[in-house]
Amino acid sequence: MVSGAMAGRQTNRQVLIFCVEGGQASWERVFVQSGLQARALPVLQARPLSDNAHQARIRNTLAQLDHYRWLLFGSRRGVVFFQQFLEAFGQDASALAHMELGVVGQKTARNLPDRWPGAVTARVASNLQALLDAVAAVSPPGTAVLNPTSLESLEKIKPNVPASLRLTRLPIYHLTLLESSRTPVRSALKSARKAVLCFTSPSSFDALLHLVEDPAVLQRMPVATLGPSTSTFIRRKGFSVTVEAPRPEARLLAQTLAAYLNRPR
Repeated sequence: MVSGAMAGRQTNRQVLIFCVEGGQASWERVFVQSGLQARALPVLQARPLSDNAHQARIRNTLAQLDHYRWLLFGSRRGVVFFQQFLEAFGQDASALAHMELGVVGQKTARNLPDRWPGAVTARVASNLQALLDAVAAVSPPGTAVLNPTSLESLEKIKPNVPASLRLTRLPIYHLTLLESSRTPVRSALKSARKAVLCFTSPSSFDALLHLVEDPAVLQRMPVATLGPSTSTFIRRKGFSVTVEAPRPEARLLAQTLAAYLNRPR
């Protein structure tokens, strides 16, 4: 836990945050509030899945929403794309009236009513595994659960599904490398050799590996992550993690990193 005084103390160490396009201002604002000199660099762009195979599966799943008891979201981005597909296929929030909602992260829970007025989140957890466990604890055997997600999360996050749940993970969007960020990213790394590298997801780290000239440069810089899933992915790639948020929330990551950088030497 970080005290208010610690969180507000200014540190001279620059923090480079690698995120999805469109989220830069939000990340920088949270980190600056914790006394950090932060610069957010978009390395990925999110796009809805548009190929025929995925579109057909999405359409078929949305036509059978009455089979599902729970609807789980891992991010605000998933909520946005799911709503877009509902509208594209001629449905609206009324199709979800019979379903319980569960989300990963308090920020997603707070923003859900903005997308769906009147929506009530029944369960909030720090990660998908914890969310599934919480749903299983209050559900009868055979409960059907729908989790709209990204292709990358489907591939990189593998929860242990409780035996009482029938989970459908439905990819509705994907993250692609933002090629236009190659030059800004390389320039930032070159000019801030003592910066802390902050990764907001496994995919953000994967993207950086493709954007840098020499991945070995990342071995020489402290790494901070948004939570265990990202840390595990980075370590499996052979890199070290210095700071990890206790839960995947931007505020907690900023506070934890501020405490690390302001610790007594």
